[in-house]
Amino acid sequence: MSRKFKNKQKLGRTVCMIFALLLVFGIYLAWACSQRHNFSPDEGMRSRIVQYIYEHGKLPHGGDPEIRDEDWGISYAFNPILSYMISALFMKITSFFTTDEWALLISARMVNVLFGTASAYCIFKIGEALFKKGERVMFFFLCTLLPGAAILYTYINCDGLALFSSSFIIYVWVRAMNEGWTKKNSILLGVALSLCALSYYDAYGYALCSILFFVVSSLGYGKKKPDFKLMFKRGLLITAVVAVLAGWWFVRNYIIYDGDFLARKTMHEYAIKYAKPQFNPKNVTTFKDYPEANILSMLKYHAPGFKYRWVGMVVYGVVGIFGYNQIFLGKKVYYPYFALILVGLVFVIWKARDIFYLKREQVMLEKKINEEETVEQVLIRQKGIRPQGLFHLCLLLGMIIPNVLNLYYSYTSDYQPQGRYSMPMLVPMMYFVTMGYSRVADHFIKNQKLKQLCYYLVSAGTIVVALFLWARLLYPLYLQNYNGLH
Repeated sequence: MSRKFKNKQKLGRTVCMIFALLLVFGIYLAWACSQRHNFSPDEGMRSRIVQYIYEHGKLPHGGDPEIRDEDWGISYAFNPILSYMISALFMKITSFFTTDEWALLISARMVNVLFGTASAYCIFKIGEALFKKGERVMFFFLCTLLPGAAILYTYINCDGLALFSSSFIIYVWVRAMNEGWTKKNSILLGVALSLCALSYYDAYGYALCSILFFVVSSLGYGKKKPDFKLMFKRGLLITAVVAVLAGWWFVRNYIIYDGDFLARKTMHEYAIKYAKPQFNPKNVTTFKDYPEANILSMLKYHAPGFKYRWVGMVVYGVVGIFGYNQIFLGKKVYYPYFALILVGLVFVIWKARDIFYLKREQVMLEKKINEEETVEQVLIRQKGIRPQGLFHLCLLLGMIIPNVLNLYYSYTSDYQPQGRYSMPMLVPMMYFVTMGYSRVADHFIKNQKLKQLCYYLVSAGTIVVALFLWARLLYPLYLQNYNGLH
């Protein structure tokens, strides 16, 4: 293959990537500009923190009365607030040109629009490395335009940063699987883990998965002599990057919250002290408080005010429930997505042994000097770990852990069956869905053009749904509240 042809191919991929990113950016921006303030969950509480930093130029104490919620007695400032800090910076830059409230709100939301676009870049690169032409297009749009995920990139929250950091981490895994743990990849993982640490707790499972992936892969996937030197060298580099970029937040917590690194204990104390009686933890019982209750009984429970039980609300929420978990998108949106995801995952189960098989036995030729001091080639059987098997195992854990955390939170703290708490599983889930269809298509569809057409039709469908939801739901609701703030 000539260099000219390779350069032409690279240029073509770059043009396609830019077009795809601009399309996704445009859809996210349209959605962000078509929602009144506090249309989505707790944007009012979150925007108080952004407003505080914008006005005072400093980070707030989580219990500051200016940002504390009157009902719950706490604020989101007890959690990591990197996303809000950047939103305040964007507001400050915008204020040099205008102090219009709507313009300032859109500038604050723009941070998550950009996080979504950055996440789309990582997803594009993941697909480019792991899938063929049509498959990578479907994978890209399934990840970026799933309504439940796309909405998180269009208002003030930390979920957008959590999704971006999880996509970034998986992208670094892919790079390391293909290139090894170079200095650059190690620094990139440190940056990605730092962003994850400063996002939202439902994405923290990727830190555990990264430790597993890094330790096993850096040791050489089962070389004759595991490379402990490389593991410690690169491991210290990653740790140093995380300590510098994210450690400050937890040190700050330790200082201002009397040794409470995560600020969870302090937040609980403020809730007990300031929350209204009906929201006070002293008066609110959770499922774990009932001796006869367990997680299974919680899953069977149909809570008042919720259309479905826990699993139903989460499943529908993953595809997308807008507003405060009240605006459902309709059967024409849900059923195609349910069928697409379910069938793809079933196809993966069909090929599960090939996908998740960890052991490998490699046969290789090695030169040795025999007793007569002459060089001879000897067949060596070497056992080890399949890189793809390890990668798929970490992705599977990346799917499971957010759902376990979501379930645990509802059981022990606050019954909130929401799909957004499970959303860090997005990229692994869509990866397996795409892989499922890829395996089946390769087995049953021999016509390459027909195969590509199927992938492109699914991709086009996701774009149509995203535009339909804007035109028939978000924008009409915005017109009913045209000033965007009242």
